[in-house]
Amino acid sequence: MVAAAILGWALPAGGQEGAKGTQRKSLAELEAASLDPFDRPDGSIVDQTARFYVWYDKQGWHVRTTAKGARNFTGSIRLKDAKIKSCVPIGLTDGKQKGKVDAVKFNDARNDLRFSFKTGALSDGFDLAVDGDKGQIEFDLSIDGKKNAKTVFIGSGKRHPSKTPFSLPATPERAK
Repeated sequence: MVAAAILGWALPAGGQEGAKGTQRKSLAELEAASLDPFDRPDGSIVDQTARFYVWYDKQGWHVRTTAKGARNFTGSIRLKDAKIKSCVPIGLTDGKQKGKVDAVKFNDARNDLRFSFKTGALSDGFDLAVDGDKGQIEFDLSIDGKKNAKTVFIGSGKRHPSKTPFSLPATPERAK
């Protein structure tokens, strides 16, 4: 609420209507709008300090990881009022390399995805298509068991969420 006060927003609890009948947005909605998840980040996304890249385009969501040396990337993606339509692994191993099995699994309801993989100088991740225009997608991301919003880069602007986990619209719309 401190951020809202500093920026001059009056945000009633639960996004209630204001005195003039206008719908006010919650802090989560305001943050989601400021993150702009659209489009792949410019430049190289390999051989960087340990980080996640998350972006959205007409094919769906993309999650990529990279690090200068081998690091463990884990997380979950939960959907509310939306479902996983497809998940395509990118650069993940099948256990034939150094005995390490990278894993991406979702539940039978297709609303919860868990992943765990080791990434080095190249890029690993997955592409995720979802159904649910009004749903929400929550990303809970960790590197070596630690959550740090500064290691998450969203969209072409490479913005960081204020915290992890963070939520965005499951099928975002571009600002007009």
